[in-house]
Amino acid sequence: MYLSEDAGATWQARNGSGINNMPLSIVNAVAIQPTDSNVILVGGSGTCNSNGGLSGAGIYRSTDKGLSWTKVRNNNVEDIVFVPGSATVYAALIGLGVQKSTDGGATWVDANSGVTVSGMSRMRLAMAPSNSNILYLLTGSNSASRIYRSDNGGGSWTQKNASACEGQCWYNQAIAVHPTNADTVLLGTIRIARSTNAGANFSYLVSGWGSSQKVHQDTHVVRYSQLDPNRMWIGSDGGIWRSDDSAATFRNMNANINITQFYDIAVHPEDANIIFGGAQDNSSSGRRTNLLWNLTYASGDGFMNAFDQNDPAIVFQTSYPSGSLPSIVRSMVGGSPGSFQSMPRSGLAASSNFGWVTPLATAGSQLFVASDVLYRASTTGSNWTAISGNLGSSVVVITPQTLGALTPTYVGTSNGRI
Repeated sequence: MYLSEDAGATWQARNGSGINNMPLSIVNAVAIQPTDSNVILVGGSGTCNSNGGLSGAGIYRSTDKGLSWTKVRNNNVEDIVFVPGSATVYAALIGLGVQKSTDGGATWVDANSGVTVSGMSRMRLAMAPSNSNILYLLTGSNSASRIYRSDNGGGSWTQKNASACEGQCWYNQAIAVHPTNADTVLLGTIRIARSTNAGANFSYLVSGWGSSQKVHQDTHVVRYSQLDPNRMWIGSDGGIWRSDDSAATFRNMNANINITQFYDIAVHPEDANIIFGGAQDNSSSGRRTNLLWNLTYASGDGFMNAFDQNDPAIVFQTSYPSGSLPSIVRSMVGGSPGSFQSMPRSGLAASSNFGWVTPLATAGSQLFVASDVLYRASTTGSNWTAISGNLGSSVVVITPQTLGALTPTYVGTSNGRI
């Protein structure tokens, strides 16, 4: 937890200390009391244990701007929303549902009448700026998604929609209410959608994945501008997007923001300015003739990259496995956009041990890939040969070395063996 009191110019750590610390390692919500900026509520999913689990989840409250903290509610916290100009606050917690406090979060009561609490693994709250008694609750899991509305400050809820999610409801969910019309709701799941009848029906505002897509998929944040109701902001796996005309068009706002999460890059062996990379949720890309990166292969997630060390015009990139076989593409002309084609899989045995991030490496003009078996192919070829037996678990890294005519190759496996 960090605090800035000069508009973000400087920051101070504010996790408290000793028994008055705030130990959350996964913070999902931060809210400041409108009537007293010393009061801060933070909610999250706990601290990591040595056994890989989490403990300490809940709502933590500070009355001194984060110098010390008190735990005031248990369970994983998904969202916290204050009523403007008030000490009344609502929180959404897994297993407890909606909780309400009228004293700045010091004490809490259930506010779940009409809400199905069990089975939900994701929850989001939204309050109507035009009427703070109107709230929306978006809940989701792997198998279900629901939207509820309360018109009496959480006293009771009415289910408005039972199919508001395209999928991945445990992962991407967001909801916002129009600044002046409490019946108009903006929804984010895989794509973004809008309802004009209080959540009963939604219309998608963008196309599906592909060249015509206006906004990157997998939405995590949706916001209306409080000054201009035609302006909305979208935060997704592809960064930040904005519409100034009520979703008729969208602008990509990611220029000069370093937000791409690369799994791997490969640098040209003769020209360090030429780089290829694979990014989480943003496919594979390359920087070839200038400082600009261009999409080289649309694949959802991009992963490993490699050059033929003898002929660097031959470039490889990978995505997640398909049909229990690795997805490898190859360009024979320097990796220009549109030049990558799927590499043949002949000789590879389908296996669940091909990792989500399948390891790939080159040595000279030889290409290596692995499941729990190590394979080799010529960088210009179309057939693979197994060069090891079963190694006992998935290979996660391949390190070939070229020593004269020999190519000793080391691999590391998921069970810690080399």
